[in-house]
Amino acid sequence: MRWCLSIGVDHVDYLGDSRESVAFEKAGIFRRGKPALCGDLDPPQPLLDKVRELDCPFFLRGRDFDLDSSVDHWHWRGCQLDGSPVELRDLPLLDLPMENAALALQAFLLTGLPWDAGKVRQALLDTRITGRLDRRELLLQGRRVELLLDVGHNPHAAEYLARRLAARPVKGRRLAVFGLSPTGQWRRWTRRAAARPQSWRML
Repeated sequence: MRWCLSIGVDHVDYLGDSRESVAFEKAGIFRRGKPALCGDLDPPQPLLDKVRELDCPFFLRGRDFDLDSSVDHWHWRGCQLDGSPVELRDLPLLDLPMENAALALQAFLLTGLPWDAGKVRQALLDTRITGRLDRRELLLQGRRVELLLDVGHNPHAAEYLARRLAARPVKGRRLAVFGLSPTGQWRRWTRRAAARPQSWRML
């Protein structure tokens, strides 16, 4: 089984400067006859061409699996290898990209391992990804400050972070410290997230 998440322009020196070229490179992980999963709602044609060329059972977000979220919970739907539908409803919101969680659930379902809805729900609650929406608290000059660490470094990640910040307003000021390599697409990144913090510091 192979999968790819969103397909955005990133690492242009290696992957090219278009979604089509990135999709072509990412599709290189697919294997003949093995399930392929894609978390992008609109995958570029080169990825779809590779799926057909290799005759992969293909599972696409928005068609075969997806999620719906509200203010305080989310629902997931997916399907087994034979197309039988599976759902998980009223899941608590997670401090990790839920689009990725939706794809991970679909991948787990396809393994054929026992599916226990209660254990799957608990596993989601217990999952933490260091550096992605990673919340910490620290004491600074006698005040308790919340620190959010996120290693997202492409425009897709910036858009996702901006949505999560908008959904969780704070009292007082929200400051951002941002670092990216000189070759990084920092202008595109900050344009997508700049509306949320009140002040930026660039490294």
